[in-house]
Amino acid sequence: MDIPLAVLIVEDSESDSKLIARLLIKAGYAVSFEQVATAEQMRSALEKRIWDVVISDYSLPQFDGNAALELLKEKQLDIPFIVVTGNLGEESAVDMMKAGAHDYLMKDNLMRLVPAVARELVQAQDRRQRKQAEDALRESESFNQAILQNSPIGISVRSRTGKLLSVNDAWKKIWAISDFDLQDDLTRERPALNFDEGDDYLASHKDEVRRIYEQGGHLYLPELKITPPRAGAAEWVSQHFYAILDGQGQVARVVILTENITERKLAHEIIQESEERLAAVMEGSQLGYADWDIPTGEIRRNERWADMLGYTLNEVASTYQQWEDLLHPDDYVEARQAVQDVLDGKILIHRDEYRLRAKDGSYRWILDQGKIVEYDPQGRPLRMTATHTDITEFKQSEDQLRQLSSAVEHSPAAIMITDVDGNIEYINQKFTAVSGYTLDEIRGKNPRILKSDETPPEVYSQLWETILSGKEWRGEFLNRKKNGQLYWEYASVSVIEDSRENITHFVSVTEEITDRKEAEEKIKRLNAGLEQLAMTDYLTSLYNRRYFMQRGAQEFKRAKRNKQSLTLLMLDIDNFKKVNDSLGHEAGDMALQQVAAALKAGLRETDILGRIGGEEFSILLPNTSLDEAVILAERIRRTMTDSPIETLDEALIITICIGVADYTDEMSGIDDLLRNADIALYNAKHSGRNRVVKYKKPSNKEQDLLPGLGDEWVYPK
Repeated sequence: MDIPLAVLIVEDSESDSKLIARLLIKAGYAVSFEQVATAEQMRSALEKRIWDVVISDYSLPQFDGNAALELLKEKQLDIPFIVVTGNLGEESAVDMMKAGAHDYLMKDNLMRLVPAVARELVQAQDRRQRKQAEDALRESESFNQAILQNSPIGISVRSRTGKLLSVNDAWKKIWAISDFDLQDDLTRERPALNFDEGDDYLASHKDEVRRIYEQGGHLYLPELKITPPRAGAAEWVSQHFYAILDGQGQVARVVILTENITERKLAHEIIQESEERLAAVMEGSQLGYADWDIPTGEIRRNERWADMLGYTLNEVASTYQQWEDLLHPDDYVEARQAVQDVLDGKILIHRDEYRLRAKDGSYRWILDQGKIVEYDPQGRPLRMTATHTDITEFKQSEDQLRQLSSAVEHSPAAIMITDVDGNIEYINQKFTAVSGYTLDEIRGKNPRILKSDETPPEVYSQLWETILSGKEWRGEFLNRKKNGQLYWEYASVSVIEDSRENITHFVSVTEEITDRKEAEEKIKRLNAGLEQLAMTDYLTSLYNRRYFMQRGAQEFKRAKRNKQSLTLLMLDIDNFKKVNDSLGHEAGDMALQQVAAALKAGLRETDILGRIGGEEFSILLPNTSLDEAVILAERIRRTMTDSPIETLDEALIITICIGVADYTDEMSGIDDLLRNADIALYNAKHSGRNRVVKYKKPSNKEQDLLPGLGDEWVYPK
C-alpha cells in the first residue's frame, strides 16, 4: 500500500519537479505535490495545507533556498527541508545545513533522494513524538508539584537511614525552623530514629516507625504532641508515614506527611498556610543514527550513537551482533522480536524502548525508531535505518513522577482533578473517605454532585471568574456527602496549563474543616499582597518588567486581532547615574518615585505603565496612533523638564529621552514593538538627549546610520 506524501517543491523547472515526484512515487509513496517559485507562492502554499517535506532548489530567478528556509522558520513549522540543486558549493552547503536544512543533494545524483526523504520523515515524527511526551510529562509534573506545594500538609522526605532530604514550606512552619537552621538537618546523617535528638514524641511508637524504615508499608498516627526545638510551645500533629520502595523491593525513601491539628484540637486558633508553585522544564537529547545493511549485518552509526554509551565512534564495531551484545538481559527477547516484526512486515515503523550497556558498565535507556528503506526485487528487506534517543533521564523522571503520584494518592488532603469542561477525572483515597464516593461512581460527573445548595451562588461565580483568569481560588464550601450528611471543607482550586499556557485541567485540594468551623467566624485565605508583589516594582509601585510584558503580550494580541492601533513609549532618565553618585541612592530613589508619580498622573486608565529597569520606564498606549503617542511623549518630556524633582538636599532638573514605536502587521509579538521603541530610545540618547524620537524603518541609503535615525524623526527640532 502506497504511503501518502505531501511534497512542497521550491523549483522553477517543471521538469525537475516532475522528476522528483516520479522518484518518490517509484519508491512507494502516493505523492501529492505543488511547485512554487516565489516567496508569495510558498507563503500561500504553507497556509493552504500541511506538508510532509519541502524540497528546494538552491537558486531560482526570483527566490532562493536560503529565503525559502527562512520563510519556513518564520512560520515555525517543523518540516524536513532538503536542498536539491545542480550548482551548490561545499561552503554554501555547509551554510545551508547550519541554517537549518536537513540534507542536500546534487541533481546529477538523485539516488540519495528517497533514502534522505525517508530518513527525515522518521526523524520529524520522532521530534514530534518526543515533544508530545515532554509536554505530557511537564504537565503531569506541574500538577503534582502544584498539589504538593499548595498543600497545607507538611511534607518531608527522608532516606532509609533517616537523613532529611527535602521539605516543603508547611513542614518548616510546623517545626518552626528557618532555612538557615534547616541546612544542618539536610546535611547531617543520623539513624532513622534517635530519641535523644528530638524524636522522643515518637517514643511510644518507635517499633512501628522503625518497621516502616526497615520493611516498608504505611503508618498513620492520628495524634502526637510535639515541642518544636526553636518554638518552645507545644503543638498537636498527625503523621502519616509512607515508604517508597526501589526496584529491588527495598525501602528507598520515607515520605512523612505532618498536619498541624492544634487548632482543631483546641478549637480557638486559625490555621495559617503558605505555598508556592514550582515548574520545571525538560529538554530532549540529540539523536543517534544507525544504517543497517541487513544481508551483511554491517551497521553504520554516527558519533552521537557512540557518545550516548560513552564510546568514541572508532571504539564501536559496525555490526548488528554488537547491538545484541549490548542489550540488557531483561530486554533482549522483546527488543529482538520488535526488530523481527519489522523484517517480517508485521509493522511498518519500528518503535521500542530498551536498555543498552554503556562503556562504564551502566545501562542507558534508548528510544529506538526505525524503518525498512530498501527492498530487493523479491520484496525482501535489504536496508533499515533507525534513530536512537537517550531517554535515561526521561525514564528517571517517570520513576520520580510515580513516586510523587503515590504520595498524592495517599495524601491526607482530599484531591480532585477535572478536565477543562469540569468532568471529574481523578480523586484520591482521602476524597473517597471524606465524601463517600468512589472513583468509579464519580468519574465523568461534575463536582456539583457535592453541592448542598447552602453555599451562596456568588461563591461559585467568584471561583470560576478567578480560576479562568489563571489565578488560584481559595474558599469554603458547605457540601453534601454521598449519605446526605453536610460537611464544611476548605478548598484550594487552581488551573493546570500546557506549554502554551492553555488551561487543560482544574485541580482542587481540600481539607474537611467541619470540626473547627463552629469555632471560626472568619478565615482569611487570600493574600492579595503576594499577588501584588508578583506584578509590581517595590520602589515605584508600578508594574514590574515581567507583568508589564505579560500585559503587553495581551494588548498586542488584542490589537492584532481587532486591527487596532497600539504604540509604545520607552523612557530613560538622562545621566541618572550622576544623581546616584553625587547625591546618593536615597536621593535617586526619591527621584525615581517622583518621576513614576508624574508619569502615572498624565496617563489614561487604559494606558499601561511599568518600570522596566533601573531608570527605564515603558508606557503601552492602546488605541493610540503614532502621531498621538508622539504628542503625549513630547508633553511628558516638557513636564519633566519644567518640574523640578525634590530630594533631601536640593531640587533637581531632570530630563528624559523617549523612544516611540507603533504596532505594524509585520510584527510577531510584543518583543518586536519593544525592540523598535528601544532603537528609537537609543537614537534619542545619541542625538543629544532630552529628545523624543519615533522609530523609522531605515531605507537602503540609511543602512550605515543608526537604525531608525532621521532628522525628521527627532523632537524637539
